[in-house]
Amino acid sequence: MSSLLVICSCNNVETYNDSSADVFVRSQKYNNTDSYSAVFSVISFSQMVGVTVDIPNGSSITLSDQNNDGLSFIKDTSLTTELYSHVPPPSGIYTFHVNYADGTQKVYTNTLSSDYLLPPVVDSLYKMPDGKILRLKWNPVSGADAYQLRISSGHNEILPWMEYPNATLSFYQQYLSQFSSWLPGTITFEIRGVKRESNKNYMQAISYTSVDVDL
Repeated sequence: MSSLLVICSCNNVETYNDSSADVFVRSQKYNNTDSYSAVFSVISFSQMVGVTVDIPNGSSITLSDQNNDGLSFIKDTSLTTELYSHVPPPSGIYTFHVNYADGTQKVYTNTLSSDYLLPPVVDSLYKMPDGKILRLKWNPVSGADAYQLRISSGHNEILPWMEYPNATLSFYQQYLSQFSSWLPGTITFEIRGVKRESNKNYMQAISYTSVDVDL
C-alpha cells in the first residue's frame, strides 16, 4: 500500500498553531468490486497531541500520529478493520478538532463533495515490437485532473510517485534497460487518478490500481 504522505497535497505557510485539514475519497478494486474509503489528514508545523473528526453521518473518528512527531495525523479507513465500503463516504462538512501540545484546541472544516473517481482500468502492459520498450496503457479516468505513477520491484522503489498533469495521458513507456538491476523479477506498476478541490492544495478524490509484469 502506498504511503499516504505522497497523496496529501497540502502546501503550508508556517504559522503558530495552525494546520491544514483534508478529507478525500480513495477508490480501488477490492474483491473485484469498485470499493471506497475515506482518507483523513491533518498537517501542521506546530506539535499536535490529538485529532478527532466529526463525520456528516453523526459519527466521529480518531486520527493516528503518522510519524510519532505530532506533525501529521492521518487515517485511511481502508487500512483498518473497516476495510472498504461499496459506497463512497458521506458528502458534507467534516469537522476536525485539533489539540495542540500547548493545551489549545482549534477547529477546522473541509467539505467532501459527492464527486469520486473510478479505479483506473489497465488496458495492456506489453513489450513494443522492437523488444526494447515496455509500454503500459490504461483507460482514461473520467473526472481526473492528473495521474500519478509509481514503479517498484518488491520493496525496492524504481520510480517514486511522479505526477503527470496532462489528464489526457493514458500510457507510460520505458526502456527495458531501466529495469535491468531488478531482472529477472516482477515489476509492479501503480497508477492513481487524482481530482483536486477548487483550492488545488486539497484533494477531493484519488483512484488506485496496480498491475504486475514478470520480466
